[in-house]
Amino acid sequence: MSESATAAKCPNCLTPLEPDAQAPGARTCPVCHFTERPCPTCGGWMWKQVEAPEDLGIEPGGLPLDRCEVHWVCRNPDCGQRLEAEL
Repeated sequence: MSESATAAKCPNCLTPLEPDAQAPGARTCPVCHFTERPCPTCGGWMWKQVEAPEDLGIEPGGLPLDRCEVHWVCRNPDCGQRLEAEL
């Protein structure tokens, strides 16, 4: 069962998600900028995920984002599709 864009809420701040004008089919939060997009494999929803290499030490100031990888990852546990993304 799919949710309509008006019924979906941001998992971070519970604000209703709105259609993303820059990415057809994607939905974004106008408050915290969380974005999700449809999975091309299963039709579920993908979220951006920032991943640091295992050997990368995480400092108290946060992640050195220029050395991390960003992927769209499908939230459907039966799918798990991964696509490259940009910050």
